[in-house]
Formats: sequence, structure tokens, C-alpha cells
Amino acid sequence: MSSFCHLSEEEYEKRGYLSEEFRLFHLTQPVRAPIAYHYHDFDKAVVFLGGASGYSIEGTSYTLEPYDIVLVPHYSIHRPEIEPGAPYSRLILYLSPEFLASEEGGGGKLSRLFSSAGETSSYVLRLPSMKNSLLFESLLRLEKACSEQGFCDVLLRRLLLMEFLIYLSRAALSGEAVPLTAACPNAAVLSLMRLICENPAADFSIDALASRVFLSRSHMMRLFKRETGCTLMEYINEKRLLMARALLDSGLSVTETCYRCGFKNYSAFLRAYKKSFGSPPGRRKL
Repeated sequence: MSSFCHLSEEEYEKRGYLSEEFRLFHLTQPVRAPIAYHYHDFDKAVVFLGGASGYSIEGTSYTLEPYDIVLVPHYSIHRPEIEPGAPYSRLILYLSPEFLASEEGGGGKLSRLFSSAGETSSYVLRLPSMKNSLLFESLLRLEKACSEQGFCDVLLRRLLLMEFLIYLSRAALSGEAVPLTAACPNAAVLSLMRLICENPAADFSIDALASRVFLSRSHMMRLFKRETGCTLMEYINEKRLLMARALLDSGLSVTETCYRCGFKNYSAFLRAYKKSFGSPPGRRKL
């Protein structure tokens, strides 16, 4: 299943969820207020069409040019960096990770496009000839198909989505789409984020983390907050909660999940999980 929306910014903010294989949005209005750091449980691709914008993902920041493609893997903390009221036009594609993982072609899965972006911290692709490419033409065909109804319309949208993702994956693998260098990424912050993401359940201490990046604990904490928009402990807890959600979905019990994710207090885990996800911990219907 799929759907397409032509939305105002206010309407888009209410739709940060995905219950289909994919959703496509075309947004042209400027945002009215700064967008806070957030994450999704689906993968997201943003094709920046015009205006003035940057993008921050997991501690890396980019200055965008028209037709840059932003890849946001699920559970990655991110936000667009834009001035309220400034021009900001983009096409946004929400993609179910389960759908991407299930689609194989030539021995590889389409989900590799997003997992590779996370592994290498290369979240933005720039295709010099993007506007005149088969890749962009396929995206326009997908947008048109998503706004129309007709015989086998759902199947057509799915096929055009596959075409777009295959062209995008080919461009990334061939080097035709060049990974954009982040604007002044902070090596210490990136090192901390990678360390935490590799093992969120580890028994981290502030002093031990500071020694790993050769900073004083106070400087490290100020730097992390400035670069990511959240405190170091907030980031650790968020990654632990995301790990917990995945383990619960796999069928693990709430109690075992709590302690496997590094939480020492069961009641504190229950409160944190409900606050973050809006409901008590338990397996979701996927």
C-alpha cells in the first residue's frame, strides 16, 4: 500500500508515522518554527528542490543545494536546519524498513542504501546531473502515479518506487552520486555517537567516555549538547529505548528487554518507555 500527500507544513508535522509500505510528500511551504531534533521508526529520503536549508543527522551537518538527496535511516536523530519563513521546497519519501529489507535484486537488498549511509556517516548524496537524470525522471513519474487513480494503480506505484530506489542505489554504488562532505563534523562527538550506537546497553560513565575522546567531562558534555541538541545521557537513553523497542518487537519479554538494554531500574524503564513512545512497553503489531 502507498499514499501521496500535498500538504502544508502544519499538516505534515501531524503525520510522522507510517502504516503503509511507503508515503510520498511534496512540501513547498516554509516552516513556521524551528524543527526540533527527532527520529522515525521508518527510513526517509528527502530530495531538496529549492530554498535555503541545511540538514543535521547524528552529529553531522550539511549545507544543501537543489536536488541533493538526504538519506535518513530509521532511528537516526535528525532535523532540517532552516530559518522559519525561509523558502524550503522538497519531496519526502517515507519507506518501511521491512519493505526495503524484503526486496532483493542482484544479490543485494535495497535497505543497504540506508544502512550504508548510517555506517559511513554519509547521509547526503549529490548527483551533478540530477535534474536531467533517469533517477529524477523516475521520481517525477512516481509522484504523478501517486496522485492518480486507475487500473492497477497500487501496483504501478510500487513498481515506480522500485525503479526509483534501484536507480538511486545504482548511482550510489557507481559513484555517480557523490557523498557530500559534512560541514565541520566534530570528531569527538562522532566518536561518542558511534561508540554508543555500537552498544547502547554498555555501562557508560561520563568519566570513561570523556577519557575515550581526551576531553574534560564538562567540555565533552557542553560540546555534545551543542552539536546534537540533546545531552549525552539523553542520547544514551534514547538509543537504549530504541534498542528496547526492537527487542520487544522480536518477542523478548519486557523484563529481559529492560536489563538487556542497560537499564538498572525496571520502574524507571517503564516510565521512560511510555514517555518516549506514548504507550507501555510491549510488542507492536507490525
